[in-house]
Amino acid sequence: MTGPNHHFVSKLYLKWFTSSDGPTKSLYHLDKREGTFNRESIKRIGTAANFNTVNVDGVEPEYFEQRYDSDFERPAAPVLYNIWKHQTLPTTDSEEFKQLLCFIALLYVRNPSIRDPFVETLRGVQEKRESLELQLAFERLHGVRRQHLPRLGTGPSIPKEALNPSRSSQVPREFLAVRSVQAALADREWGLIKIAEGDQLFVTSDRPVIIAPVPPYPNHLPVGIGMRKSRVLVPLNSRSLLVGGLDAPVRNMEVGATYVRNQNSLSFIASRRSVFSPLSDFDLSIDDSIVPASSLLRE
Repeated sequence: MTGPNHHFVSKLYLKWFTSSDGPTKSLYHLDKREGTFNRESIKRIGTAANFNTVNVDGVEPEYFEQRYDSDFERPAAPVLYNIWKHQTLPTTDSEEFKQLLCFIALLYVRNPSIRDPFVETLRGVQEKRESLELQLAFERLHGVRRQHLPRLGTGPSIPKEALNPSRSSQVPREFLAVRSVQAALADREWGLIKIAEGDQLFVTSDRPVIIAPVPPYPNHLPVGIGMRKSRVLVPLNSRSLLVGGLDAPVRNMEVGATYVRNQNSLSFIASRRSVFSPLSDFDLSIDDSIVPASSLLRE
């Protein structure tokens, strides 16, 4: 039975991708899997059923959903509002900037692109453990091997409690992961890119935190939150982009439509399935050509 939908891309974040003078309640949703581009309520986009539901005796099913709201989203709300209104970042040594980075870390960690591979790994370990337990039980009963016992790897072991299907241990680890990612983000230099002119606005996606290599790309792959020669790019609203670098210098600057198209192309490529736009269409830069995003969905 399908349970409640939880946002892995926060409504608090999505509402600032507006083409008007105030927060929005709906955005254009480009669905790469379905090949559609429709306006939808932000209540319905960037969600997954039971994404934060917990099934543990004595704990409310919405406990972690509520904690994400109280610990991370509410403190960031006035920070995001001020950035949207004034188009400036708080000073990097301020509490407001720490809250912003904490929220960015939450957007990164609380995402299917991060969680799903972890869950799949645990599921594979669980299946291997169950297979070995059945095999050993057969040996104890019959005194012979049911099949060849596989050699166990030498990698790090995963505690059995981490495989609990209730996710009672996985989700607290995500809280710790948010703090760890926040600490890594704090090592970067940050700048705010603002739109100065043009008819294009920044879009975002179901993977709003993008980690991109610094050119030349082939020499600096792979990249990660704590790795050098990389940049972290986060569209904060429809008119400003947060950029953080380590070795690569970062500065505040104003940009035109060409830069916005390039960034939106990166958001489109980085997305798993969904791109969220304040406009009914937006341009992408592909092989030095300007292409409307909607044209990629036509057969």
